[in-house]
Amino acid sequence: EDDIISGLDVSENTRDEYKSRIKPFLVFVQAEGLSLNVLLEYKRTLSAREDYSVATRNKYLATARVFMRECYRLGIVDRDVSANVRSFKQNRQHKVNGLTNEEVLLICEWLRQHPEKLRERALLCLLLFQGLRQAEICNIRLQDIDLKEGTMFILGKGRDDYERICLHPNTTRALRHFCRSQKLQSDDYLFTSLRRPSKGTKLTTRGLQSIVK
Repeated sequence: EDDIISGLDVSENTRDEYKSRIKPFLVFVQAEGLSLNVLLEYKRTLSAREDYSVATRNKYLATARVFMRECYRLGIVDRDVSANVRSFKQNRQHKVNGLTNEEVLLICEWLRQHPEKLRERALLCLLLFQGLRQAEICNIRLQDIDLKEGTMFILGKGRDDYERICLHPNTTRALRHFCRSQKLQSDDYLFTSLRRPSKGTKLTTRGLQSIVK
């Protein structure tokens, strides 16, 4: 599993997402066996998951499809079983609304009431004032930040090179306080998990979502 996904020419974040989403498919294959229709059968299993949105089902199906296509390329299986398996039909209209002004004010009030929450303050400033994507935040290393100049380098979605952005004064202030509270090396990730057993590893997008919720 790790060797196959590690060989994909994708970003580190995409590779991590593939690794987290391939496990249900491998469990399915172990229970049901490998056949020419394995992806179609897996798709039917995903379709029955009422706790999954259509977008989530498509992500799991796409991961399984990429995995099986790579298995074929490496000669692990003798046929490409990923062909002719369509994604779930999805409404193109974005259903997730952004935060309202009232919700933003509630978040700011919570931060005022909890001045010790330096990590959360830094994360929320990057979201609210910089508008960064989740993956962009999780991939920040200490060496990417220049607090003296008030700038940061980020690796945007689909980009191979870093982009320099200017930081809002509130973001600079929050990052300065947070960095002073940490013992970080230049190439360390700025935000890491505090939960066992992943403590100390790079914060994932799922972990960031949990913090915001």
